Amino acid sequence: MTYIDVSTPLYRKDGKEMLPAELFLKSTPPIIRGILKLAFLKEVLDRYYDFKSILIDLVANLFKEGLIEFVPKAVDIVNAFLDDKISFEQVKSYYKRDAFIWSLFQSMRRTHRFFRTKIMRKRYEFILPGKIKR
Repeated sequence: MTYIDVSTPLYRKDGKEMLPAELFLKSTPPIIRGILKLAFLKEVLDRYYDFKSILIDLVANLFKEGLIEFVPKAVDIVNAFLDDKISFEQVKSYYKRDAFIWSLFQSMRRTHRFFRTKIMRKRYEFILPGKIKR
C-alpha cells in the first residue's frame, strides 16, 4: 500500500510555518477568526508534525468512517511502531476533541456563508462540504 498526500502542503522552516496558517481561517466569520486562531489553530497544526499524533489521527478517522470495530486492531498495528504506546481510549478521546473542533469550524463557515449570501446578498468565495456524519 502506498499513501500519497496531495492535500495542502504543511511544513515549517526553523519552527516557522511556511504556509500562512491564517489561510485556513479565511472562510470563517471575521468576527471570530481571532478566537479560533487563539483557541485551536496551533493545536491542529502541531498534530501534523508529531509522528505519534499523526498515527492517532489516522486511527481516529476510523471512528469518523463508522469503522469502530477496526480501531482496536489499528491501535495494535500502530503500537508496533511506537515506544510510547497508545490506547483505544486515547484515540477515542482524540477523536471527540477533533470532531468538536471541525464541527465548530464547519458551523462557523456555514453561518458565515448564510450571512454573506442571504443577509448581505454577496458572493461566498468558498465551497463547503455537505453535512459530515460523526
